[in-house]
Amino acid sequence: MIKLRGRKNIPLTLMAFGRHLVYAEGTKTEPLYVEDLKLFVSEQLNVSKEDIEIVPVKTNKSQHTVELVQYAIKDVEKRLNNQETINYVWIFYDKDDYQDFDKAYKLIKKQNKVGSDIEWKACWSNECFEVWAYHYFENLESQIDRKLYIEKINDFLKKNGCKEKYNKTRKDIHHFLTNNGGDIRLATKYMKAKDTNSDSKPNPSSGIYQFAEYLLVYIDNEKAKTKRMN
Repeated sequence: MIKLRGRKNIPLTLMAFGRHLVYAEGTKTEPLYVEDLKLFVSEQLNVSKEDIEIVPVKTNKSQHTVELVQYAIKDVEKRLNNQETINYVWIFYDKDDYQDFDKAYKLIKKQNKVGSDIEWKACWSNECFEVWAYHYFENLESQIDRKLYIEKINDFLKKNGCKEKYNKTRKDIHHFLTNNGGDIRLATKYMKAKDTNSDSKPNPSSGIYQFAEYLLVYIDNEKAKTKRMN
């Protein structure tokens, strides 16, 4: 059996946080969410701004999602040629009405080559990012019209006494949801349970749980260390 070399065989609790590239379409919801998660992580871990770099990508073609992945592949190659250190590549993308959703997942998975020290992760949302935000509050077993997600998220917020409404362009999406009754750990738990080995992902589901899970391992480890020291 061929064993993978590099970081893939090292327990996260023993591994340096690493350098992460996050590719996402446009400049709105997903990039803003990751920026807010960077703040969440920096509040609890000693990480630099360079440890998580967000690369917003503008796409125009009908093969929207595949184009995003292809851009990431070329950009990573260019960065490696410039001697940059890269440990993880995270691709954030939605299904929406695009037809290349499954194809994009296969292409991302294909980048995980034996012997490579870079791990590629698909952070899909089927159908939209708000699937992930919804699960901060409650598990959803069946598909609904994606236009209803924001309405339902606002219902959760209202029940928790929040007078503001969810907005896709908020710069504090994670903190806003968390401060008003949401929990990223719930979303991670629910979405991890929905994931399958299939290249075709169920609706509703989101691979963002992998990114959250990675961050939470380090945060929990840091909290455990602090507790032992006290």
